[in-house]
Amino acid sequence: MLAVGAAGHGWVVTGALALLLAAHVAAAAIGRPPFARATRWTSLAGALAIAAASVLAGGTREIEFATLPIAAACGAGAVLAVRRRRREGAPWPAAEQAVWCAALVLATAPSLLAVAEPARVWLLIGISLITAGAIALTPIPDAWRVRVPSALILAGAALAMGVRVLADPWAAVGDAAAISAAVGAVAVAVILTATATTFAEARLAAGLAAAGVALLATTTLLGAGDDTAAVAVTVALSGAAGVAGAAALGLRRWAALGGVLAVGGMVVVAVGCAVRFLVVAGSPGFEADLWVLAAAGIAVAIAVAALRGAASRRVAVAVGTSLGVAVVLLAAAETYLLAVTTDFAELRTAVTMTMLTAAAYVGAVWRGRLGLGFAVVAAISAAAFGLSAFFAFGVEPVELVTVPPALGGIAYGTRTLARRPEARTWPALGPWLALLLLPSLLYDFVGEAELWRVVALGVVAVGLVVLGAVLKLQAPLVLGSAVVLVHAVAQLWPWISTSYVAVPWWLWLGIGGAVLIFIAARYERRVKQLRAAITAVTSLR
Repeated sequence: MLAVGAAGHGWVVTGALALLLAAHVAAAAIGRPPFARATRWTSLAGALAIAAASVLAGGTREIEFATLPIAAACGAGAVLAVRRRRREGAPWPAAEQAVWCAALVLATAPSLLAVAEPARVWLLIGISLITAGAIALTPIPDAWRVRVPSALILAGAALAMGVRVLADPWAAVGDAAAISAAVGAVAVAVILTATATTFAEARLAAGLAAAGVALLATTTLLGAGDDTAAVAVTVALSGAAGVAGAAALGLRRWAALGGVLAVGGMVVVAVGCAVRFLVVAGSPGFEADLWVLAAAGIAVAIAVAALRGAASRRVAVAVGTSLGVAVVLLAAAETYLLAVTTDFAELRTAVTMTMLTAAAYVGAVWRGRLGLGFAVVAAISAAAFGLSAFFAFGVEPVELVTVPPALGGIAYGTRTLARRPEARTWPALGPWLALLLLPSLLYDFVGEAELWRVVALGVVAVGLVVLGAVLKLQAPLVLGSAVVLVHAVAQLWPWISTSYVAVPWWLWLGIGGAVLIFIAARYERRVKQLRAAITAVTSLR
C-alpha cells in the first residue's frame, strides 16, 4: 500500500525511475560489479514495477510519460552493451537484438492500449513511420540484424493504430489515420526492399506491404461511399502503385513486393470503384459508367505492365485470369445499369459491346501467352450482355449488339487469312459476315424496315460483293450476293405484287412461255456458263 501510495506522487516516481534507469544504462555500458548483469536487469524490473504502479494508481497523466523513458533506457542499454562487447572482441551478442526489439515494443504498445486521442494517434503513426524509414536507410551492421525487425515493429505499430482507430466509431480521424498508416507502411516496405541484402528481407518487406494494402482496401471499402474526391485520389494512387509494381515483377529483388503492389493496387481500385458504382448506380448521368471504365482502364494498364515486366508463364496466366474476371465484372456492371436506368441505354450498350469485343479480340490474338480462357470468357460475356440488352431490356436497334462483335470477328478472320495462306474464308469470315448481315435482313420480313437500315444493308452487301470479286474471296461474294438478291426482292415485292395484279394473267403466261423458249434455245450454252460460274466461285478462297 505504501508503494502504491508513494507512486501516486509524480516527483517520487520521476526520481525513482531516473535512478533505476541510470543504473540500468550504466550496467549495460560497464558490465562489471557493482554495475554488472544483475544490476542491469533488477533495475529495469524495478523501473517497470514503479511505472506500472504509477499508471494503475493514476499518478501519471499519460501512460507514455512512464513507459517511454524505460523504452529509451532499454534501447540505449542494448546499444551500449553491443559497443562494449565489440570493444572486448566478443562476437555480436544475439540477446541484445531481442532487448532492442523489446524496447521498440515497449515504446509503442502502451499507446495502442491507451485512449485513441487524435494527438496520440497522429504522433504514434507519424513518429513510428518516420523512425522506421530512417532505420531502414541506416547502414546498421548486418551482423546485428536489427534493421529489418526494427522497421517492421515500428511500421506494424503504425498499422495497428490505423486498424484501431478505423474500428473505433468514436475516432474522429479514423479514415485519414488509417490511410496514412497504410501508405506509410507501403513506403517503408519499398525502402526495405531497396536496401535488402537477402531475398528473405525482401519477402518480409512484401509482407509488410501486403498488410498496408489490406488496411487501405478495408478503409476504402468502409469509407468510399462518403467522399468522391478522396476515393478518386485513392484509386488513382493505387492504380499507379499497381502499375509500378507490375513493371517490377521481372526484377528478382522486387518481384515479391511488385506482386503485392500489383494485386493489392488492383484490389483497392476494384473496391473503391465498386463502392462508388453502387452508390451512384441509380443516379442520372454517366458517373457510374466512369467508375466502371476507370477500373477497367487501370486493370488493363496493370496487365500490360505485368506482361512487359515479366516473361514468365505464371505471370501471363495470372494476367489472363485477372482480365477474365475484369470483363465479367464489366459486363455485370453494365447489365445492372441497364436494369436500373434507361438513360443513355443505346450509347451504354454500344460502348460496352465494343469493349467486350475488343477484349475478346485481344484474348484471341494473345491466347498463346494468356491462355484461351480469357478470350472465351470475354466472348461469352459479350454474348450474354448483348442478348440481355436486346431481349430483356429492349435496347434497339439490334445492330448495337451485332455490329461490334461482327466487326471484331471479321478483323480476327482477316488476320487469320493474312497469316495463314491455306485458310478459307468460310470458317474465317462466314459466321461474322452472317452476324453482320442477317439480323438486319430479317427486318425486311419482320416488322417495318427503317430507311437507314434498308440503305445501309444494301450498301454493305454490294460492297461485300465487290470486295469478294476483286480479292477473290468466296464467303463475302456469296453472302453479299445472296443478301443483295433477297434484300432487293423484299424491298421491291410491294411493287411486284401491285404489277402482278394490274397485268392480265394471260400476259404473264405469255411472258413465262417466251422465257422458257429462250432458255431452251440456248440450253447447252447456259448449262456450260452455269458450270463455269460454279467452278469459278468454288475456286475462290
